[in-house]
Amino acid sequence: MRLTLVTPPAAPPIERALAKDYCKVSWDYEDAVIDACIDAAVSWLDGQRGVLRRCIVNQVWRADIDRLGGYVALPFPDVSTVSAVFTDEEAGAVLFDRTDCGLRIRSGQGRPAAITFTAGFGTPSEVPPAISRAILILAGHFYWVRSGQSEREGIPREVDDLISPFRLLRV
Repeated sequence: MRLTLVTPPAAPPIERALAKDYCKVSWDYEDAVIDACIDAAVSWLDGQRGVLRRCIVNQVWRADIDRLGGYVALPFPDVSTVSAVFTDEEAGAVLFDRTDCGLRIRSGQGRPAAITFTAGFGTPSEVPPAISRAILILAGHFYWVRSGQSEREGIPREVDDLISPFRLLRV
């Protein structure tokens, strides 16, 4: 399965003004730095390579599959919409039933297909407060520790405590 981000989130999970307030920054000349810190925090948590292994704000993904089996496990939870089409010369829609974690394929097994789905908690206002807080803490950490050196090693412990109930572990 090859994953492609089709439509990124429309807005970040937290606003720049909130991050500036958290970092106690009242000037505007570092807005780009604050934005970069927010982006770094979100990318560390979000999506296919993020530590949460899930999407934070709604985003559209496409999974290209060379040969459909009887069941397709979707790579992210919190999926709100799904569509699937065959990508061979016959084309057409894939018939499937949704389950909690994937799709039970009813037709066209063995054919190539593209599954398009929307995954995420919803809009930025629907992101769980613990994840929003973790993003703020990370953005602040990245803002204040720019040299790459810190008295404390790595990511602040509070972040791990906040995100642990939402982290998906693959077995």
